[in-house]
Amino acid sequence: MKEGFFLMAMVVSLVMIAGCDKSANPKQPTQGMSVVTSFYPMYAMTKEVSGDLNDVRMIQSGAGIHSFEPSVNDVAAIYDADLFVYHSHTLEAWARDLDPNLKKSKVDVFEASKPLTLDRVKGLEDMEVTQGIDPATLYDPLPDGPSNS
Repeated sequence: MKEGFFLMAMVVSLVMIAGCDKSANPKQPTQGMSVVTSFYPMYAMTKEVSGDLNDVRMIQSGAGIHSFEPSVNDVAAIYDADLFVYHSHTLEAWARDLDPNLKKSKVDVFEASKPLTLDRVKGLEDMEVTQGIDPATLYDPLPDGPSNS
């Protein structure tokens, strides 16, 4: 649960930091940052944190995450953005191919699963992992569950 809260805090921090040192985008002078996300969970969390302050868009609409390959327009949208938010190189292998060039560009990149640690399932702590790890991550925007207030 703490990982979800930490992830949201990281996204908020990145949005705020990246917004402080970027000049206004000439296409949208009255808007904040241009943020591109890879698929819906990344979009939903980023949009929830950002609200109406920034232009948050998702490039992967309707395509399955495991078979998705970005189009030329998708790649152009990423390079035109101020911030690109994606899950991980493991789950989105296509992002790994973009990473070296993105590091040389003006785009800030946030790999959302990078700060997360893997938790053992209660009762299965002694189970040995022999097949690798599952790259999927379950995000909970309410780290402590719904409040009873």
